[in-house]
Amino acid sequence: MTTPVRIFTVLLVALLLGGAGAPPVEGRKVNVSDSLSTTGLRNEALIVQIYRGRFASIDLEREDMRFSVLYKAYLNSYSRQCRAHLPPDKVEMTRQVCNRERVTKDGWGVEISRSCVGWETVGTGLYADPDMYEAKRELDLLQASDAFRNVIGMLSADDPLANTMNLVGEATVLREDMAKLLRMNACDSPGLRRFQENLRLFALSKRPAGAAAPSATVSPPSGFQFEDQNYTRFIEDLVYDQSKSWVMNRYLRGSTSNVSVSSRDARGRPVKVTAQYLYDGFSGRSRGSVTLTFDEGWPKCLYFFDNPAACRTPDRRIVADYVDGTYRD
Repeated sequence: MTTPVRIFTVLLVALLLGGAGAPPVEGRKVNVSDSLSTTGLRNEALIVQIYRGRFASIDLEREDMRFSVLYKAYLNSYSRQCRAHLPPDKVEMTRQVCNRERVTKDGWGVEISRSCVGWETVGTGLYADPDMYEAKRELDLLQASDAFRNVIGMLSADDPLANTMNLVGEATVLREDMAKLLRMNACDSPGLRRFQENLRLFALSKRPAGAAAPSATVSPPSGFQFEDQNYTRFIEDLVYDQSKSWVMNRYLRGSTSNVSVSSRDARGRPVKVTAQYLYDGFSGRSRGSVTLTFDEGWPKCLYFFDNPAACRTPDRRIVADYVDGTYRD
């Protein structure tokens, strides 16, 4: 097994099965409403931001493996500690297990490698709210589509093994935090329900529960016409922000062009905006394309040409500027 694959395998096994590692530095303490108890949690600040719906302040993307670990840990802890409070239509969570392996041996019959070539889906005995589990499935698809980029990103660090072990340590702490959160709060408490719903909405790249009504910029009142903003400048900023995490390609700043609103909703707001841009890669300078989708006027997903099934979350601060009308000419 090659070194990159070995490192990635170690990480995945540790994240999924609970490997130990060095824990991250404790987050700062925050004051929390009595409706959700979080005192003593290592990731208290993050949990409070999710609970309060302050998505723009969260320094963690839904594409991040750590968020997937947090989400799964919450589902598992809720199933174990609050099973009686699951809805009647609860669904059993599943996992993939290997059911067929390929073994390679050298000329002396000594095994030199072993890999899985067949998988099957099995139940875990744990159950979840169907809406919560559906959001987990979306996260799983997102992680699967990002597997290669995650591996390259880890290997490009100054110390790949240390970086991997740090992620394992963070995953362990996140699991412990979710278990403690469920012990500290009643299963049917309003605070926990609010945290759960905002956790789901964050996973789906949607606006938080209880958020203020959309601004007149994205949702003009009756009798007022929707006004387009400068989509070229807006998508330029979004693509440039995304390009900071690109592994192989380098975005050519200021190259966004051929921007077009390809569809609109009944109120005249964009549903899809397409654009092209230039980037430098293995084949030299090339042209790429991206589609930005909207949900009731709210920017939701970026879909790039080289992975059209993966919803990339637009930077929440840039989106907030758009909602405030910053991109008007």
